[in-house]
Amino acid sequence: MSTRNVVIDAGSLNTRVGFAGETLPQKVFPTVVAHSTRLGVACGGNQSEAIIGQEVEQQHTLKKGMSCVRPVSDGFVQEWEDMQSVWRYAVESDHGLKAEFPDCNVMITEEANNPKHSREKAAEIFLEELGAGGFAVESESVLSLISTGADSGVVVEIGHGQCDICPIYERTVLAHAWHKLPIGGEELTGYLASLLRVESKDPKQSKVVQQLKEKYCFVAQDFDEELENLKNESFEVITCELPDGRRVTLGNEQFRVPEVLFQPELLGLRETAGVVETTYSAIMNCDVDLHETFLQNVVLSGGTASCPGLKPRFAAALEKFMRAPVRILDCHSEHAAWIGGSMLASAESMEWVTPEEWDEHGAEIVHRRFPRSDRPLHDENPVTPSRRRALSKQLSHLSESS
Repeated sequence: MSTRNVVIDAGSLNTRVGFAGETLPQKVFPTVVAHSTRLGVACGGNQSEAIIGQEVEQQHTLKKGMSCVRPVSDGFVQEWEDMQSVWRYAVESDHGLKAEFPDCNVMITEEANNPKHSREKAAEIFLEELGAGGFAVESESVLSLISTGADSGVVVEIGHGQCDICPIYERTVLAHAWHKLPIGGEELTGYLASLLRVESKDPKQSKVVQQLKEKYCFVAQDFDEELENLKNESFEVITCELPDGRRVTLGNEQFRVPEVLFQPELLGLRETAGVVETTYSAIMNCDVDLHETFLQNVVLSGGTASCPGLKPRFAAALEKFMRAPVRILDCHSEHAAWIGGSMLASAESMEWVTPEEWDEHGAEIVHRRFPRSDRPLHDENPVTPSRRRALSKQLSHLSESS
């Protein structure tokens, strides 16, 4: 059997997997794992069996008190055993590609500032534990840019747990200009839950709030003007019913929630600049000769980037800062990184780290084969557990005071 190239994009919320050369991932499932030992004997079956993806959510509906683990948090792998289970599930299971690792080369995506030891650990798992025929790793932001057909540009990746702004020149992240914001889809969902006075820690309630956000929220082109429009009878107020039977209404919440991307102070983050100002800062930290290239090749990727109204608002605001035209490149925001990986992994020139090379050269072969930036990345604004706890407290305070 000929070797097939597989691309896996495992994010904090969802995992996307498919064969290289295809236009979209074959499978998309939640990046979540539960074990029978955590579920109890009532679940039946082998006590050590892992339950993954959609199956966990189905079990969660049936089994109260089920403990779930998300092996990826804020873009980084935190639970390696569970991550290995997700990777195996994605490739070999009936809910994945139904393939076998020895017959596959596997490319995975990573955060721009993924620690060196993490990519080494991933290579070790794929080449030693899972027995993949070859291994590759590439930055999500670089792949999102590749998905548009460009090699240089600035990628604003608004993911589940954070937002990365990556200036990229000839497929290389310019690390000195890279920025991160502690705001993503998860924070927006939490903010909406606080405004609606919904318990965001309840998985059922949180899931519904996320769906409300994705269905009804939009970015206002002029926030203050949209607030004035609330007084008009033409503004549509949405009424919805929650799983507990309580009815909630969405008025200004529809555009107030995504406004957080532009005005983080709405979340109490008074020291944090908005996504446009941060992008401006990232571009200005680069050589002036690259500014025009970056402004003409802006990519908004990640699930949250598909929010209606975001692209025109972002482009207009950045043009005011830069005093120059801005072009947002077309891309499939939600799957951009996977699509770029599919394009790269299907190229005849693609080189993989083989098990033989791994045995001979060790982990350094991964860094030599897949260099990721022009210098080591320094996270000036890390999304640490303490920052996330502080943000959670701010959300609770906002809920009490609203």
